[in-house]
Amino acid sequence: MGDRLPRVDTLESVALLLRAYKKIFNGEMLDALYYINKAIELEPNFNLPYFIKGIILMCLGDVKKASEIFEMLIKKGSKNPLDWIYLGECYTAIGNCEEAIKCYKNASSESEKLISSAILEILCLESLGEYETSLEIIDKVLSQYPKMLSFWIKKVEILLHLGEYEKALLTIDEALKLNPEHKLALFYKALILSRLGRLKESLEIFKKLIDKYNIKWLEALRHAARVAIYLGEYETAEKYLKKGLEIRDDDTELLFNLGVVLAEKGKSEEAIKYFEKVLSLHPGYTLALLRIANIYERLGKLDKAVEYYNKVYAQIMPKENNDLE
Repeated sequence: MGDRLPRVDTLESVALLLRAYKKIFNGEMLDALYYINKAIELEPNFNLPYFIKGIILMCLGDVKKASEIFEMLIKKGSKNPLDWIYLGECYTAIGNCEEAIKCYKNASSESEKLISSAILEILCLESLGEYETSLEIIDKVLSQYPKMLSFWIKKVEILLHLGEYEKALLTIDEALKLNPEHKLALFYKALILSRLGRLKESLEIFKKLIDKYNIKWLEALRHAARVAIYLGEYETAEKYLKKGLEIRDDDTELLFNLGVVLAEKGKSEEAIKYFEKVLSLHPGYTLALLRIANIYERLGKLDKAVEYYNKVYAQIMPKENNDLE
């Protein structure tokens, strides 16, 4: 037979590529890599098999070889923003966030409407603590897509990192205009209000989330209980703390705060039991020791109070002695 026709090689390369796709969907990555390599042998100027090979290598954990393939495609003049995104993911995987950010910026320049590159760039910037730059990207996206609720919420998270509570409150209100019943947005609003000292408003939202929507998020239950304690609403606090302990019975904060609530309600013996549970998990929890000592002192059981005050003293003294040596 004569020389193979280029058209035949191209068709066979496509057929091998399709077989590789099937293997990928079945999770058979090594077989997929075999067919992709065969496709590249037949048609070395066909970019798509290289792109798929890069993804397979990432799945196999060979990030270095994957990055080399995406770099090669970009050097060849590829205009596919996904090449930049996957190269950025390779850099992220090896902890080189600075180079990853450059890749995500290039992906955005290739396609202004590519949201995924913006998300990945924001995540990298956050890991580097570059919150102000993250906000600039989010604002740019929101100027194009003002109804993207997830970006409003991400903006709130970054503003909270920066301690910009007033701005965070205005931002979360924008998110709630899009969906007034969005549970995560309501949680953030309750959290922001508590940090602004608007405790009653905060607790009302937490009550809506927990009592009406029946959410079972430990963070929400912890914060709600804390706010209720500050407001002296001990029945509410006790209810939320017990709900939290149903989810995780070894949560130190929940156990400690339940002890505090029970002590405030005059249930001294029950309170001591919860403080002792805290100490069984963390023997050096000084605040729990102090609480037990205070309860025994109030009850007039001075010997027991002294016993626990001595335990507190023993926690502190070794540090002081070490400092003097």
